Amino acid sequence: MLDEAGIPHNTVFRRDHLFNLSNYPSYEVGVPFSLFEKAENTIKEAYGTEDVVDIEREELKRLLPERSNRMEKLPQMLMPPTERNIPGPPSAGQHIDWYPEDATALVWASTGGEPCDFLVAALHENRIHCRIAKISDRTELFVLPEDELRAREVVREVVEAQPPE
Repeated sequence: MLDEAGIPHNTVFRRDHLFNLSNYPSYEVGVPFSLFEKAENTIKEAYGTEDVVDIEREELKRLLPERSNRMEKLPQMLMPPTERNIPGPPSAGQHIDWYPEDATALVWASTGGEPCDFLVAALHENRIHCRIAKISDRTELFVLPEDELRAREVVREVVEAQPPE
């Protein structure tokens, strides 16, 4: 119909609904600004309606949920108590009695304030107990003497990003 009225136009089709998840119409028609009113009248004559925009607006209102002025409060994060919030499985090393003061073998140390949570989680995953000692900016990781060789291997794998040998 725009061709018949002699109005130049471009049409953009939006067929890629898998990756283009925006709420755009399936196609858009662009006309020069100076011919907009003429194009609008041509469309109204062809489809016989005066309130094209109002129909779209009402349809959009129907699709959107009713908004209230009340602010919804997000639920509090579910976190375990601080004493139970340790990395790794909670059952790590429950087969033996664990006394942190018995962990005397130093397997890792850092003076740069690097976090050691990932190392602790890796040791717990391998059922190796450990304790962390922080003195000013130095962090040290200790394990039981009998777990020292395995712990050093786990720490090496994590720190150097090396697979087990």
